[in-house]
Amino acid sequence: MIFILAFILLVVSFWKKCWHPLTKYLATMQYVAICNLFNLVICHDYLLWELHSRFMSPIAVELFNSLFLLPISTLIYISLFPEGSFRKQIFYIFKWIMGSILIELVFIHFSALHFYHGWGFWVDVVFYCLMYCFIKLHYHHPLITYALSCIVGYILVRIFDVPISF
Repeated sequence: MIFILAFILLVVSFWKKCWHPLTKYLATMQYVAICNLFNLVICHDYLLWELHSRFMSPIAVELFNSLFLLPISTLIYISLFPEGSFRKQIFYIFKWIMGSILIELVFIHFSALHFYHGWGFWVDVVFYCLMYCFIKLHYHHPLITYALSCIVGYILVRIFDVPISF
């Protein structure tokens, strides 16, 4: 599943010519990857969700997701973000949320995604809404996004009783 998604994202990114202004979007791509890696560190003994693959270990799958899938999908999302009317932008975000939900449903159907400790599909729907708004916000206002991400992260840790042990 994960390799099919990677192939599709790669094809779309080249087809839509998203790689040309790569340096313009690199910081936002790194922000998304680092957030996911930070989640892996915080929740390493108390996973809220886990991706599975027949061909890779769980840690390899998560690293592949953090260092390849999320940055490429972020590049596509932010490089094609519409300028102009607020209505177009909201519709664009909505399309990405719906696309992410559909992909997630496929992963769930094929047992490539599992949820734990109270995290579930509907939490992910809310999370996608925040995530896509934060990605766009980070592109324009990274410091505000870092502060908001810390606040949301803290709230999620408290809601889901994630034990913090460093």
